Amino acid sequence: MLLPALRGHTLQELKLGHNQSITIRGWKAVSTQLETPDTILETLHVNNNNIGNDEALVFATALANNTTLKTLGLYGNGITLEGWEPFSKLLCDTSSVNNTYLSNHTLTNLGSTGESRRDTLVDVFLRLNGTSDKGKVAMKKILQHHSHFNMRPFFEWEFKVLPIMISWLKKTSECTATFEEKINRLKLAVIYDFIKEFPMLYIEPVTSKEIADYTAMEEEHLLRTGGDIRLAEIRQHKARAMRRLN
Repeated sequence: MLLPALRGHTLQELKLGHNQSITIRGWKAVSTQLETPDTILETLHVNNNNIGNDEALVFATALANNTTLKTLGLYGNGITLEGWEPFSKLLCDTSSVNNTYLSNHTLTNLGSTGESRRDTLVDVFLRLNGTSDKGKVAMKKILQHHSHFNMRPFFEWEFKVLPIMISWLKKTSECTATFEEKINRLKLAVIYDFIKEFPMLYIEPVTSKEIADYTAMEEEHLLRTGGDIRLAEIRQHKARAMRRLN
């Protein structure tokens, strides 16, 4: 009866606490409200119900693409450590950089902590989500949990994506000084991965420019002096660069 009554209404807060007669089927129906693209629900209280690990998984799954809900009041329920793990993954999926970036950065409150949540990172992620700039939240989660970026999925665009990655890392370093050393290592690692995968795409233009520079220097010395020791050195460097290019 409740869900049909909710259709067409733009609720920002919904309280369903102390309804222990609601079964997992009912909570699945409630959770569909969190998956609705046009939802503006920011607060949902489901405290003091018969919610356990299975129901917790239902809510964590429903929030995967939700960007509005800030508070999900789950206090007073029977959720154990196993039940909090899906929320940990929801808030920061560390399986890949992309998945971390696409994690939920909106949810900030799951009710009182309780002993069952103490051994998880759930509350750490909730506090981090409290930052208003969600781009910074994503950056910090990525830097905290990834020491290397897998560039292989981007190789199909060759060097076109490299400046984008370097720009993102530069922007990240401007947002936080905490990870400066790690960001510098990531920059070098990203550049190395691309050069290793496409050596000729990097070596050819760099070496061609080097040869052009030596040629210009060679011509300048010929015009000025007609030949000297420095000219011989320039020609030596130019010959080495040409051998490298070939």
